Amino acid sequence: MSTQSYNTTKQGDGTQVNLGTSDDLLVGKHGLINNTDQSTNAEPTIIGTGSGHHAEILGTVSGHFEALRLGIINEGHDQYVKIGGNGRLLSDRGDALAVYGSHSTVVNDGIIDGGAIMWGDDKNTHSTIENNGTITASGARSS
Repeated sequence: MSTQSYNTTKQGDGTQVNLGTSDDLLVGKHGLINNTDQSTNAEPTIIGTGSGHHAEILGTVSGHFEALRLGIINEGHDQYVKIGGNGRLLSDRGDALAVYGSHSTVVNDGIIDGGAIMWGDDKNTHSTIENNGTITASGARSS
């Protein structure tokens, strides 16, 4: 396990950062990670499969669909995401943040624009979003 750190601009079509199954993430205050793919099947800007990822966003991550996706539905656990006061996760069509994993935590002191989803399959654990910032989404959906 290592930490992938970004404090400059990284952008292009498709996933820009792949954390694999175990890497952590730090997007510094000058970091801008952007997926420019505007297609209807655009990949997440940053993706991490597996469990136990720690992601700290102090800069900006944006994409057409998910800006940040951690875990795989019904397989992940113990994900941790911290969005700092100047941090931003932006999506114009999907969930800006998708956290798949039981016993996971999101602390938002910044902006999540595009909504957030947390999905866990262990009914004996709790996942939490501590929102001290702003979370906005357009439209509505249920599952």
